Amino acid sequence: MEKKVASFFVKVPCIDQIGSCMYPNMCELWTKICPKLNGNGNIPCNCPIPPGNYTANNIIIGLNFPGTIYTGDFRVTGRFVSPTGGEISCVQFFMTMA
Repeated sequence: MEKKVASFFVKVPCIDQIGSCMYPNMCELWTKICPKLNGNGNIPCNCPIPPGNYTANNIIIGLNFPGTIYTGDFRVTGRFVSPTGGEISCVQFFMTMA
């Protein structure tokens, strides 16, 4: 997770499993997050994610993060890695939190 500061992005540290964290089972997490992002049904919620470009715009999700570090524009990248270490999927999205 990176926060936009001026015209560039700065890595957000991992605090209490929020921010730039490693998650042991990203596929499991993806199947929980994806339906909330999938307002138009365009994004596959299975894992691995099939190759392609997917778009979802103007989705509003209620989140409650402590502090002002979590307000602003963000770029989030999730990499799905196999048990042997190879990348099987990658997802990146941009969001604004107010």
